[in-house]
Amino acid sequence: MISINFESYSYYPVLRTRPAELKGIEKLDDSYKSQILPLFTLGKWPKAQDFKKVANKVSETFKYPFILDLTTEENVFPEEITSLKNSENNFENWINFCKTIPNVIPVVQKSQQMRLPSFVKQAENIEKQFGKLAFRIKDYQADVRNVISALAALDDPENAITFIDAKYIRNSYAATVAAVISIINQIRTEVPEAIICILATSFPASVASYAIDNGQRGSLEILERQLHTDIGGSSIAIYGDYASIHGMIYDDAPQIMRWAARVDYPKELTWYFERIPKGTSKSDFEVAAERVLALHPEIEHSNLWGEQMIYKTAKKLIGKEIGFAPASWIAVRVNIHLVRQIDFSKPNLALGEEDEELDF
Repeated sequence: MISINFESYSYYPVLRTRPAELKGIEKLDDSYKSQILPLFTLGKWPKAQDFKKVANKVSETFKYPFILDLTTEENVFPEEITSLKNSENNFENWINFCKTIPNVIPVVQKSQQMRLPSFVKQAENIEKQFGKLAFRIKDYQADVRNVISALAALDDPENAITFIDAKYIRNSYAATVAAVISIINQIRTEVPEAIICILATSFPASVASYAIDNGQRGSLEILERQLHTDIGGSSIAIYGDYASIHGMIYDDAPQIMRWAARVDYPKELTWYFERIPKGTSKSDFEVAAERVLALHPEIEHSNLWGEQMIYKTAKKLIGKEIGFAPASWIAVRVNIHLVRQIDFSKPNLALGEEDEELDF
């Protein structure tokens, strides 16, 4: 049984089980890891033959309590997904699977074949057996009523956290704000004590169209932060994001897809980047890192892993600590972004509460 208070965490990142994302969080100091309750979505892992091996990798990476969901990609271990999403005996297979994983808080699963009583009973069983549980609203039409019914049936609705997952918001911001506010109102009308977290990402699949100076650099606003402010801030819901990841899966994209050497530098409200159009070599990453360091010389004295990688690359001091391909630099971005948002999410620091992927 896990005994935590969901409201004691001010930032909930969601990550997939890709090496780059897990490395980014793995390289955090324990002082930072202890301040977050991440949501991991089980998916692929190199050479893994089943979800158990993937879950074990998550447990090795993050030894604190975490929330666990299951991918919706039906091509990932399809037989196992079918089994774990089987609603028979109120999703007994999913609950039994989660029992084998230390420190886990399960996300209540759904399937096309399930009926509402099975979903509600699954939630009740998870509450009894784990102490805590999570809901994830992705389909605004289908999920909200199910979640409200399950929350109302719990012994204590505060044993659950409900994620409203807005997914990618850069192309539909105004509509997203309206939809999220509507869902919050629906939930709180019937379950006033519900604990709600807003998840979203505005990191694009490619930054090329946002670059200036002949495609060499640029800056992107972190719209997740603006969304959180526009729905009412921390008094209404907890802040969450995709840890600077676009969120769409490109693992099956053709290997001939072009990419450019790029070094991203997350700040509290923006992502800054330097890129070498058509650059793919170690020296190209070194040039991009040099440019970031020139703008942010304080990186030299940082103990943060991601910033150390930028400094060492810029100074040509890097060994085998990091590779020179996009995945390695995604890990750097995730690592820095997580620290920025952990610090920025502390009380009285978040926006509105102050006294103020692959590059195709």
